[in-house]
Amino acid sequence: MPNEPSTTRFLSLIGRPTVITEERIVQALMPIVNHDEATLTAQCSGMPPLVISPFPGPIARAAVAALENIHCTTFAPTLNDLHDLGPTMKIRAVHLDESGIIFETWQDHLQRVEPTDFRLLVSKYAPPSAADLENPDSPEDSAIRHSPTAIHFRNMPKLSPRKQDAALDLHTKDGRVFQVDAKQFAFDILGSRKQESNHDNMVALQKELDALFPKTPLDTNFAKFNLPQGYKRLKLSRAALNNEQLDFAYYSRWLALAYQHVADINAAAAAEATAQTESESESESEPQPAPPPQQDS
Repeated sequence: MPNEPSTTRFLSLIGRPTVITEERIVQALMPIVNHDEATLTAQCSGMPPLVISPFPGPIARAAVAALENIHCTTFAPTLNDLHDLGPTMKIRAVHLDESGIIFETWQDHLQRVEPTDFRLLVSKYAPPSAADLENPDSPEDSAIRHSPTAIHFRNMPKLSPRKQDAALDLHTKDGRVFQVDAKQFAFDILGSRKQESNHDNMVALQKELDALFPKTPLDTNFAKFNLPQGYKRLKLSRAALNNEQLDFAYYSRWLALAYQHVADINAAAAAEATAQTESESESESEPQPAPPPQQDS
């Protein structure tokens, strides 16, 4: 297998009901995981989504079941799950024509895409908002938007990644991973708005893609994410050629899988609701048995 140990799963909390406290989550996990209460409390602190800790597969699956029993949204992917999204396809240029959007990759492939193809955009660098500049120490909600299944970050410290590391991952619904790397991208799509600074160009490109994919969630919370132990064991195809940064690769792929998990839950719920409605309609349309004939008195 490409990643070892293959049985390790990263127990992750995507969301929890407001009535479920961190203490309740710790209580649910204590009989299952081999962590002392203080350690587990620290790992479960903060608003989701978050990775609680890596655990052996059987323990992680039992922990998922325990959290689902208290109505939390949770999953436990392996490094192989992140790997199986495939190699990162670095985009050299984006072209727009009458027929749509075309990604030109560094593998000399032209990939035609539609706005509806994309599940999630993940930015490595988030430009500060006006609110940040006025009050840089205050926590704020995630930049995720336009999604009924949005995953929110709250009450997390603000950090400032290096501007020269700017990158943007684009995750499709069928599992492909594209990336715009500011150091390896032609910003010609910006036209007259193209500037000398890669950072400024990246900010402008992010706005351009935001307009092209208006219903696709955009996440800018990489700098606020607590990376779990063991993430460096992630091995990706063409990682050296792509100059992959494993911290961002882990976060981006983990978050894409979290969105996929939520989408699967919603799809299953919708299918169940549809089946229930159809079953009720069929019951109502079935001919009712005729009443027994009345006896003459």
